[in-house]
Amino acid sequence: MRSHRRQMGHCAAALLAAMQMLVCSAAATASDVAPTRAETIMLELADGHRIHADLRVPVSPGPHPVVLLYGGFEGTNHILSVIRSQRPAILASFPYPYERPGKVRWWQIKSVVDDFGVAVDRTFAGIEALTIALRQRPDVDPNRITIVGASAGAPFATISAQRLKLQGLVVVQGFGDMPGVFARLLHDAWRDGPDWLRGPVSQLVGHAFVWYLDLPEPSEYAERLTAHQRALMVTATEDHRIPEESTEALWQALQRSAAKTQRQDLAGGHLRGIGDPAIADIMRRATGWMQAQGLL
Repeated sequence: MRSHRRQMGHCAAALLAAMQMLVCSAAATASDVAPTRAETIMLELADGHRIHADLRVPVSPGPHPVVLLYGGFEGTNHILSVIRSQRPAILASFPYPYERPGKVRWWQIKSVVDDFGVAVDRTFAGIEALTIALRQRPDVDPNRITIVGASAGAPFATISAQRLKLQGLVVVQGFGDMPGVFARLLHDAWRDGPDWLRGPVSQLVGHAFVWYLDLPEPSEYAERLTAHQRALMVTATEDHRIPEESTEALWQALQRSAAKTQRQDLAGGHLRGIGDPAIADIMRRATGWMQAQGLL
């Protein structure tokens, strides 16, 4: 999958543990007021892996707008349970093709990191396959597809919106500067370590992790959004998990794009999981913005 992979070394174990603080911390969630029926579609990826996508489809006749939702790596079974919209819309998502590892031994580090890289690739492929399948449905309005990504889901949403030319993008507590984010997670995980380890070494390992997996940079895709696209960025003013520089990197990239952009800074810290009471207000704001933009 990657042409330049090498063994990461012992520092990657700490990074993997720190990473869980981000990827399991937030889940954009959804559920609409209009009556719906549940549906599951199977997506087969190029490598043979199968993904089962969950849909909530309005019982009223279409064509309907679509909202794709991605949050943290946990809670995806409930991801279609909190969005509320007075207008019918097809809600869609799928559990990430990733299983959290248990206790990682040093000799397992490369394998665990590689598995994470495969999961990232499969997630992007799954979002593309799901979008293609939805665009072919007669009950879908292909000109009104919005992708919502929160926290760890924000890079998937930002990059997929540009790649797939989706009309709407909502990023909740999103970020650019991927190495900086992973370095912050590692720095926080090593809170009891010496300053020389928590500073320069966390930066080094953060950059090495992104380089090793060849992770795409969200800011590079954000600035390539077109005039036919709309983007909303929702941030937390006391977000201690995402460096301010990383938040600003994404916002500046969105502003450099030709898309119509809007930013809302909300008081509070980083989302604390699917039960966080702030999610209801965030999703209310997101659906209100989508309606104002004609996406719902």
